[in-house]
Amino acid sequence: MRTSNMSQLRNDFLEFAKLNLDETLNDFNNVRENLRKINPYPQRGQLQFLVVPKIFPSDALSVLQHAAHIITGIFNKVIDRYLEDPSYRKHFKFPKILEKLILTDPGYEQKVPIARVDLFFNEDDYTYKFCEFNTDGASAMNEDKTLVESWISTSLWKKFATDKTLRSCELFNTWVNEFLTIFYNFKLRKITQKNSSYFVEISPGNFAIVDFEGKGTMPEFVAFLKKFRDGPTGKCDIIDIENFKFDGKHLRAPDDTIIDAIYRRAVTSDCIENIDKIKNFIDAVLAQKVCLIGSFRTQIVHNKNIFRILHLKETQSFLNEEEVEFVKDHIPKTFEFDYGKFDYQDVFKNKDKWIIKPADKYGSFDVVCGAALTQSEWESAFFKRMDKGYLVQEYCTPYKAENFYFDSNNQPVFENYNNLTGLFLYNGKLAGLYSRQMTAPATTKQEEGRVAPSLVALDYGDLFPDELYRYPCYNKI
Repeated sequence: MRTSNMSQLRNDFLEFAKLNLDETLNDFNNVRENLRKINPYPQRGQLQFLVVPKIFPSDALSVLQHAAHIITGIFNKVIDRYLEDPSYRKHFKFPKILEKLILTDPGYEQKVPIARVDLFFNEDDYTYKFCEFNTDGASAMNEDKTLVESWISTSLWKKFATDKTLRSCELFNTWVNEFLTIFYNFKLRKITQKNSSYFVEISPGNFAIVDFEGKGTMPEFVAFLKKFRDGPTGKCDIIDIENFKFDGKHLRAPDDTIIDAIYRRAVTSDCIENIDKIKNFIDAVLAQKVCLIGSFRTQIVHNKNIFRILHLKETQSFLNEEEVEFVKDHIPKTFEFDYGKFDYQDVFKNKDKWIIKPADKYGSFDVVCGAALTQSEWESAFFKRMDKGYLVQEYCTPYKAENFYFDSNNQPVFENYNNLTGLFLYNGKLAGLYSRQMTAPATTKQEEGRVAPSLVALDYGDLFPDELYRYPCYNKI
């Protein structure tokens, strides 16, 4: 099989690093020390990373942009059908309060303002299968940013990049601009409902980045906060979702500042589990007194049941032919892990073909991969989780590639890693990339793996075939 442009770039960097191992060690330790000081994701401890970056040439990027475009179209159709058809809602089994929040008009058109959709991308033939849709509290932008910025300043990287046009993905100003676009459209709709004149001035607003205290990724929130404050409004704060006030007309910060729009990072499952603690926030959303970006409608495609629902005939009846084939090719088969709703003998006896996961948890919580267990361990996990709100999903074998890091004794540790690729989508457009690798068969709470820098090579492969898929924003290296 012909080596792809992406495989060639990876192999070139790997061999270059091996030939310059002393220099690579020195650069790796400098990056490690820099990341120790910054620590972009303190909840996970020190960020673990790898030497060889993920470099996406234009032809690979075009495939991923097309994937982003199609899956966004499918998301929009599913959300529309949920809103329009009460009989369709039964497939999602949401509690009544969540259904009420979903049916509340957010005041803008965008169904999924921000997301990170993860997939297993084969770097040899550019085929892929989706793993997870994080349309609710999408994160890790700061992991990629700090790692890339640290690596590209090294001597090894500068030498390798001399004859290449490489770019990193700009994920902060890009999102602030998309956020402001939604907010101004929200304001325009409100104003024009009251005033027939379109020649109205839209005043700046007060914004808040919102999560539960102790849940959020604070360094990432601060990075976004700085960009918001550098923007047209300059007014933004990080606020614990439990600390809002609501006077019936305005949602207010603890200091009584009126909050006009929220960048919601609080995950829906946390909100529902703590609904009594966030009454003021919920009441303001239901009363449509604040612009919530993203709205609770994102939960429709964030909940892992969406993988099962996409394969239903009822869903495929309103998708077009291309979308139906897309689901067949790229969405792993998924079933409710309840007795009688999946092939009991197949799943029980063929553990390597299946993975069990909760329908609505995040951070790889309680994900059980059969290929990582003995048969007795699988049987124990099987009976412990059956009939308890879990899903069983076809296991997709990740793409493997060699990479390495240096241990605490400065010795190189070479491994074949399973690869996971994340696509950051801002208002349905591909805005950036995220690369995680692990030695285990799947990402679990026990094996979160290591991060690799994600970059784009503009001088490899075909140019973008259509302006529709053109990449929105690069940082020049």
